[in-house]
Amino acid sequence: MPEVMGINQRGSILAEAPVHASLVIDTVSIDSRLTGKDL
Repeated sequence: MPEVMGINQRGSILAEAPVHASLVIDTVSIDSRLTGKDL
């Protein structure tokens, strides 16, 4: 059932997207604090 697998993979990617976004935001804020620059 490849269609079901594709839907499940897409769903998990969508569920993980906010987590990745928050990690990127945390990294950017740490970088801006270290360099003293706002991106």
